[in-house]
Amino acid sequence: MRNRPLSCSGRRPLEGELPSENTIHPDPEKVAYWYFRLNGFLQMESFIVHPPGKGPQRTDADLLGVRFPYRREMFFDDPDNAMQDDVGVLSLLDDAPDVAVI
Repeated sequence: MRNRPLSCSGRRPLEGELPSENTIHPDPEKVAYWYFRLNGFLQMESFIVHPPGKGPQRTDADLLGVRFPYRREMFFDDPDNAMQDDVGVLSLLDDAPDVAVI
């Protein structure tokens, strides 16, 4: 079954039913922001890339993130238990900073 977006009422449209104006469409940039944030990245949104010399802006990055080694995100109710990062998908390094440009 194909995953269809949820409506504001929380129910998925039936097969063949057109989505209503209340259908939730998640912003891909915000999904990426929270995915990297929950995996320990310090981030900056809408990072402007300046040219090396004089001239106009060439491009920008929607998201620039850096993750430093040995950092831990602790649970509020259990400070002895650290959240596990998505190491396999992100190919995170153990002893060097990771950088993501989106």
